[in-house]
Amino acid sequence: MISYLRGFLAARNAQYVVIDVGGVGYQVFMPSVAAEALGTIGEEVTAYTYMQVSEAGVALYGFSNEQEKAVFEKLISVSGVGPKVAISALSAYSSNDLMGIIATQDAARLAKIPGIGKKTAQRILVDLKDSFESFAAMSLGDSGADAQPAIQGSEAVEALLSMGFTMEEANLAIKSYTGPDDTQEIVRFALKRLGGF
Repeated sequence: MISYLRGFLAARNAQYVVIDVGGVGYQVFMPSVAAEALGTIGEEVTAYTYMQVSEAGVALYGFSNEQEKAVFEKLISVSGVGPKVAISALSAYSSNDLMGIIATQDAARLAKIPGIGKKTAQRILVDLKDSFESFAAMSLGDSGADAQPAIQGSEAVEALLSMGFTMEEANLAIKSYTGPDDTQEIVRFALKRLGGF
């Protein structure tokens, strides 16, 4: 089992990064926000990893920290939730947000994640409620800078989704917005960024 990789960031695209460790390039599938924040090409980086061995082959999934990896492992323990769906969930919401969503049994927000319908959302909430229940009070008290953009941009994300953009694209587009809490302004900013991707 490969627990983590430390090496140079050789490449990055929408689905995965390539980390060069001693001349060997490891393809690592990561949540979009984590991949974006990993570093610049050529920089030394560290990714915590989960290795999946299946009939289709071996795949590495990477995370920016141990908590993100732990949430991923909890998600894939639920019947019907595979690694791709779990990565999609962590691209749509931070690990803190996901734990809060599950702890507070927010099925509506969970069902918005690509690949998760109402039935799967209910299954996740039932199976993982006890795992994250103790996090509920903590998540309500820990609404720092990281939580604010998600709350601020939630209506803008919904607007972008209705325009046909994916959850990953929408979240990436509004990530660096620092202006007023105005949905129209956030959407305008996001559309400019999406036009430049």
